[in-house]
Formats: sequence, C-alpha cells, structure tokens
Amino acid sequence: MTSTLISFADPTVKQLAVTAWDANGDNQLSYEEAAAVPELGTVFTGQPITSFNELKYFTSLTEIGGSAFSYCDGFT
Repeated sequence: MTSTLISFADPTVKQLAVTAWDANGDNQLSYEEAAAVPELGTVFTGQPITSFNELKYFTSLTEIGGSAFSYCDGFT
C-alpha cells in the first residue's frame, strides 16, 4: 500500500513536520502520518514559517497549544 504524501508550501514547515512526525523514515510526511499526530507541541515555536495550510491534514489534533506558533513573526 502506498501512502499519499503531503506537498508543503513552506519548506521550513515541511522540514519541521518531517523531523517531528515522519514515522517510517522516508523523509516525507504522508496523510496517514499527519492524521496520527495528537498535538503540535512547540515544534513550530519561534521558527521562520510563513504558512501552514497543510494543518487540515492533522485530523487527530486534540489540542493546539497557546504557544504552538509563538514568535513566528512571518506566519499568516
């Protein structure tokens, strides 16, 4: 079975997400891997990210903490 991979618009978001949640070690993030993430934690805090439209694929999120995107000055 092949997993469908997420195409990230922001390369920094991709790098951070892959580092944090790439379960199979293929240096990509699939829809299934994203869907298994229960919380974002502080993975993106203080990082130079600009967008994260792919958040919609993180369907098991139970919490987005108040500091999840703190100090992300260019984030829209």
